[in-house]
Amino acid sequence: MAVSPNGVQLSIWMAVFTFLTSVVIALRIWAIHLTRKSLQLHDYFVIAAHTSACAMVGLNYWAVANGLGGHTATLSKEELDIQFKMILGVSMTWLVGTVCCKLSILSLYTSLFRTFRPIRILVWVVSSLVVGYFITFLPLFLTQCHPVSYQWHPVPGGGCRSLSIQEIASITLNIFLDSTIALLPIPAIWKLRMSLRNKLTIAVMFGMGLM
Repeated sequence: MAVSPNGVQLSIWMAVFTFLTSVVIALRIWAIHLTRKSLQLHDYFVIAAHTSACAMVGLNYWAVANGLGGHTATLSKEELDIQFKMILGVSMTWLVGTVCCKLSILSLYTSLFRTFRPIRILVWVVSSLVVGYFITFLPLFLTQCHPVSYQWHPVPGGGCRSLSIQEIASITLNIFLDSTIALLPIPAIWKLRMSLRNKLTIAVMFGMGLM
């Protein structure tokens, strides 16, 4: 099957943002090297997140080359099988990537706000929620079908449950966690001894994570 226009658009967007994030992370590592510092925990988390995201992009390119973006009625049995495999792989890489990204930011907070005990306690609480989210949704994504390969290799007695409930729950929890992480440092920033203008500037910078 020819690559669909939707697949081409998706491929372009993935290429652009993968390139931008790769450049930013490379500059980050280069800056650490120039300052002769060692990689911190938040650096390792962001590298793990980017590696997982790159793996997800690779899976999407594989799926695009096999009909992703076209109507399912136009796909062959082999192409549909690849789409089902892609869904499972993307679920795993997306989960690992988003969790590592969250933990990277929270780890950075512990370095930036060492003297603000309330913030550090909140960081540990939110970090526990993020880890709990990962532990909860990892088996959910892996057991979407029974057996796991049922979507592309059906067997008697197997089956799959609806994606709707776990997707809505996952998105809702992600919005809550991301919003909490973005707003977490605002109280500590407000206590800093600096001009109101600087406080607002820094608060807006951290708050940009809400987008």
